[in-house]
Amino acid sequence: MKLKSGKLSLANRRQDPIASSPHLPTEILFRILILQPLVTQWTCPNACREMMNILLRCCRVSKAWCEVAREILYRCIPLTQAKSLRLLLRTVFSERFDGICPARALHFSPRFSTPRPDEMQLREFAELAGTIVLPALHQHKASPQILTGLRVSRQDLQLLAPLLVQLSNLEFFEMHQSHGDGDALGHSFSPPTFQLSSISISQTELSPSLCKWLFSSSSQTIESLEVQEVGASLRHLIEVIGDFVKKLHIKQMFDMIVRSDLDAIKALSGLPRLQSLRIDGRCFKIEPLLNLQSSLETFAFSNAVARNVQARLESGWQPSLRSLDMYCGPGLLTLLPWIPTTTEQKEVRELAMACAVRGIKLNTMFIF
Repeated sequence: MKLKSGKLSLANRRQDPIASSPHLPTEILFRILILQPLVTQWTCPNACREMMNILLRCCRVSKAWCEVAREILYRCIPLTQAKSLRLLLRTVFSERFDGICPARALHFSPRFSTPRPDEMQLREFAELAGTIVLPALHQHKASPQILTGLRVSRQDLQLLAPLLVQLSNLEFFEMHQSHGDGDALGHSFSPPTFQLSSISISQTELSPSLCKWLFSSSSQTIESLEVQEVGASLRHLIEVIGDFVKKLHIKQMFDMIVRSDLDAIKALSGLPRLQSLRIDGRCFKIEPLLNLQSSLETFAFSNAVARNVQARLESGWQPSLRSLDMYCGPGLLTLLPWIPTTTEQKEVRELAMACAVRGIKLNTMFIF
């Protein structure tokens, strides 16, 4: 229906919801939408799903809204099932993305229908994950061939195996609270070929087969080793890489020592070329260190064992020592700086005298 009056002409038209969508500056729209995850995580039991549904609806408002909402959707994608990986791959290899995953972060956390998934399920998930990750590394000029460092936390190494075998030039590897079946890895995947120079392992149980699969290629190149709460597993690791390790740090909460560290200390006799040793924690006995087959140049320890160290020095322990680093700091239950008691002051003076007699430099490090 049209109404005409002079130059005025009005027509009933069906409004296009996209054309009539509100226009907001991109920066403001982004700030509004990015707040949605923060709100839903506290107000909705199924926060993640609700957040994604809202953002998906925003994608249908207009092109401008779609670009902003899609950027948030692709910030971090949780992937729990092989089906999800296949759907993501379908999107990645569409004309729009040309094989490059647009996500800023991918969270691989596999959940299988059975408590103990079979080898085929694990292998499928791992290979799909590798198919997604490797092209993204190339796109961001971080190809597997030039990556030199990798940190892994709370991961099943069977899911990382396809990626690990691509990292031929890796020099540093850190593994925290992770696990892997060395026998299954050896059966399904070729071992990595990287030649590491430094590794850090914490709160991870290492079997002999896992150590062999993961680190055999680096058995003659690893010179620096850092461990925390690995216990007797350190012995298995030393059997593979111990011949060339020159520097070792046994980490621990400063004010406490647990059984795992004591087990790790007992394994140190398998390091014939060790030159630098640091042991965190309090009240460990130094007697196991009397069996060291190596000639230490530096030794670092807590002030709590100063008296034991002094006694060993006076008995001629480790004649190759050149310097000692004594770490002093607050206790576990206090944030106050270390203030030595009269007894501690006396122990430090006696240690300094023992160092002076042998020509050893004593460095005092304060931890706040």
